[in-house]
Parts: sequence; structure tokens; C-alpha cells
Amino acid sequence: MKSQVFNIKRFGLLLKTELMTGLKKNWISLLLICLIEVIVVLTIGTFFLILGQGWNCGGEVSRTIAAVIFLACLVMIVPAKLYGHVNNRESGPSYLMLPASRLEKFISMILVSVIIIPVAATGIFAGIDALLRLLDPTAGGQILRIPNAAFLTGLSMDGATMNPALFIDDLIQSLLIFLFGTVFFRSAKVPKTVLCLVVIGQIVSFIALGGVAIMGFDTNPLDRPMIRFFVDHIALTDTISDTLTNIGLLVCIWLKLKTLKF
Repeated sequence: MKSQVFNIKRFGLLLKTELMTGLKKNWISLLLICLIEVIVVLTIGTFFLILGQGWNCGGEVSRTIAAVIFLACLVMIVPAKLYGHVNNRESGPSYLMLPASRLEKFISMILVSVIIIPVAATGIFAGIDALLRLLDPTAGGQILRIPNAAFLTGLSMDGATMNPALFIDDLIQSLLIFLFGTVFFRSAKVPKTVLCLVVIGQIVSFIALGGVAIMGFDTNPLDRPMIRFFVDHIALTDTISDTLTNIGLLVCIWLKLKTLKF
């Protein structure tokens, strides 16, 4: 008798279906996101040619800009493209009627929108970047450098604080935030999610300023033991706080998906 909560074969079929359907419906958008660096480089190179200064793709600066745009599109657009239909009044009921449990749909949603598609897109982007550096002498060097510092230690800008591994959980957090916005809002999913982030950021800023005012502006915050501890262990505290936030986001997405009705 098949489990009503989780069945590996049923889950595998659901994962394959959602992955193939997502790629089939959104392959043009995903391809454009992966080709952002090519678009940026061609635009800047053409601009230099028009000015009569010869071909110049802009080096590491243009490629860094392209990487930032790529990550922004990956975070904000991909979740909405893949799962924007789940709470739509027209297509949502069809999603709920898929032969799979809510748990299976939740796990599949996380795997597809937070892990599989973003990792694959990042791999394609990195491959294009490596090919560009190989073919274009004006492309410059690597835009991502992994320091030798030990993981989760140190504060200096050349230490573990700048280790790319520390930014992976931030990227996952961003994807989860916009995935939650996708399943929570029925329309204008990305703009509403961004607006909420802005409002939350303003509230946190006011609270932080209030805390500084209470401590006194003439007092060095670093002299306080608790703040000094967080600063001395910033990599560890950042990882712990991001992990707790990601767990909270996963719970919110699960509860919203579990209670989704039409």
C-alpha cells in the first residue's frame, strides 16, 4: 500500500514532471538570464567600437555587473516563473489535484526552484564566463576569488568573512524569500515581495537607530561585550542567523502550501 504522505516513486515522477514542465514553459527566460553576461559584454564592447576605441568588453567591472544582474534575476524571477501558478485561481486547482501529497509538492518545489534550476543556471553562467575569459583578452581575470582563510573564522576583508561559502546561505535565503512571496501573493508577486523587503528594512533600521540612541552616541558600540562577541565571531553568527532564517522561511512556505485552498 502506497504511503499517503511520501512515496519515493510518486515523488520522483512529480519532481521530473515539475522540472520538465518548468523548463519547457520558461526556457527562453532562463536562457536569457544565463546569457546576461554575453548581453552586457556585447553592449559595452559595441559602445567602445562606436567611440572608435577598439573592442573592449569592460574587463572585470562589466563581468561583475553582469554577475550581479544575473543573481538578481535568478533570485527574483525564477521562483515566480516556476511556481507563480500554484495560487492562481485558474491554474492553482490543477496543481492541487496533481497525484502527490502536499509534502511531496513542498520538497519538489524547494528542490526545483532553490537548488536544481539555480545551480544549473549558475553553472552555465560560470561556464560562459570562463569561455569569455579564454577567448577575449580584454575580459580580465576571475571575478570570484576564494581566500585561503579557515571557514567560519576571522573578520578581516581577506579572511573567512569574504569566503564565497558564507554567501551561499544568503543566496538560498533570497530564493526562499521570493519563493514565499510567490506562493503568498496572488498577483504582482515580485513587486509586492520587494516592497515588503523595503518596509521590513526600514523598520529594522529604525529599531537599530533606537538601540544606538539608547546606548548613547558617545559610546563606542564595540566596547559592549555582546556586540564585541558578534563582531569577533561574525562568520559564525552570520551562518547561524541565516540558517535560522532559512528554516523559518521553509516553515512559512510549507504552512502556506499546506493550507492552500480555492
